[in-house]
Amino acid sequence: MPSAYQPIGSDSMQSDKKLLQDIRYLVVTTILALLSGTILYQLTGTLLFRFNQAVQQSTALPLLPILTQVSSGLVSIIGFGVPLLTLYTMLKSTFSLRSFLHRPAETGLLHAIAIALGLLALGTLFTDISNNFLGLFQIKLLKSDILIPDGFFPLLFWMNYVLIIPFLEELLFRGIILHTFRRFGDLFALIISALFYAMAEETYTSFISTFLFGIVVGYFVLHSRSIFTGILMHIFQNIIIVILSIFTSALESDAATIAQTTLFLIMITVSIFAVIRFIKKEKKPFAVTENASDSDLTLSARFKTALCNPAFILFSLVFLYRFVQLVQIFK
Repeated sequence: MPSAYQPIGSDSMQSDKKLLQDIRYLVVTTILALLSGTILYQLTGTLLFRFNQAVQQSTALPLLPILTQVSSGLVSIIGFGVPLLTLYTMLKSTFSLRSFLHRPAETGLLHAIAIALGLLALGTLFTDISNNFLGLFQIKLLKSDILIPDGFFPLLFWMNYVLIIPFLEELLFRGIILHTFRRFGDLFALIISALFYAMAEETYTSFISTFLFGIVVGYFVLHSRSIFTGILMHIFQNIIIVILSIFTSALESDAATIAQTTLFLIMITVSIFAVIRFIKKEKKPFAVTENASDSDLTLSARFKTALCNPAFILFSLVFLYRFVQLVQIFK
């Protein structure tokens, strides 16, 4: 299967100074959009929670479960939709929607999904090992578990967690952000978009695995020239996460561990075969361009400009502050 990956054309008309200015502008614009989404996410969630409580107190009907799930969907749409529309409106002249709306090849899509699931298994194991290691020093990281509602309401939960969130997140991070930064090199775009994704996701207990997932999904989106590849990879990952939560809540501790370990072994084995087949089929597997322009700017210079930006430093401090809040030191 020939790769659909195509580096974007070079732009020799821009000077190095102008490219660095553009990087600063895009970093600031992206962070402001993500922060606005986070603020609206928190405010909307708080307001809807209070509204749901008021409705529940004023009626005898069991409306709280369904209101909670509908509210969760609305919060997700607002939290990711606002930065998505903001960035698209401001940056639509810097990328083309057609560049990532191709139909992915079925074989490549299956490889991508299998590799994503294997990465999820390895990432979960790495996170568990890291948390156990921190426990040796009397440190514990709090994490929020997925709560699956009973009765009819799981349908709304699945629509939100398995469909709406993957769709919006992929359009935002692997659609607009990744393709906007491609003009500075695909390698730079992959790493910076994955970094934004991991920090915005606020998955503090699994930051490394989330970052790597962002890079892998981003690569396959570029490789297939299709955002639908990223959406499906994300959907299948979330399905497995929900299944793992079901194992934890429905089974005894030992049985849940056995079921989870068995599922992980299957996922990792299938993923290894997928990687091998992918490497055999591709002439240059996992290769992307480092520089999309005729500029002599090094990759380190581009990252220095992006990461030393005051907006990015502020974003990092917010992330660290939230991370510290999850740390518990126990005796």
